[in-house]
Amino acid sequence: MWVTAATVAFLVLWTTVYGAASALSAYVPWQVHVALPFEPFLPLVPAAAVPYTSLAGLLLLVPLAGRTRANVLPVFRGLVAQTLVAAVCFVVLPVAREPWLDPPPTTAFMAMADAMNLDRNYLPSLHVSYATTAALALARRGRGWGAVGWTWALAITAATLLLRYHYVLDAAAGLALAAAADWWGHRRVRA
Repeated sequence: MWVTAATVAFLVLWTTVYGAASALSAYVPWQVHVALPFEPFLPLVPAAAVPYTSLAGLLLLVPLAGRTRANVLPVFRGLVAQTLVAAVCFVVLPVAREPWLDPPPTTAFMAMADAMNLDRNYLPSLHVSYATTAALALARRGRGWGAVGWTWALAITAATLLLRYHYVLDAAAGLALAAAADWWGHRRVRA
């Protein structure tokens, strides 16, 4: 029951905060440019929308593998912290959208993925951050969960770039945010 309540609470928080950050960043008078010179030449792979849209499935594996509140609660705390930190970044450092970023959808999965993105929520990539958080949590459970989590997280991370929904620095920042949230969450548990 507590997992369901925590999941619903997180979804409400994410929807509210992520949406508000997208809306508020439209009023910021500056933008930062983070594109690296090679990024316009990365291939566009519409099929990458399948792993991109599978993030919720990966996150739902965490309670299945964790099974106990002590295993899962730090993950939920970390996801909440990541959401709040990322929202501040989206508003304070809105990233400039290069012409080759966010191409028009060419498949149904790509259209669904595009709808999830909203606008200007680039740095850090929450897809990468959340997927990395799930992979770290699954790796702690052992028995093959780590391989599943890391493979899935790598596919999601690659998809953010192959769909041109994020810059390389967005993905790197998402990875760093997940590592920081994981350290913070488990440090709090030990304290």
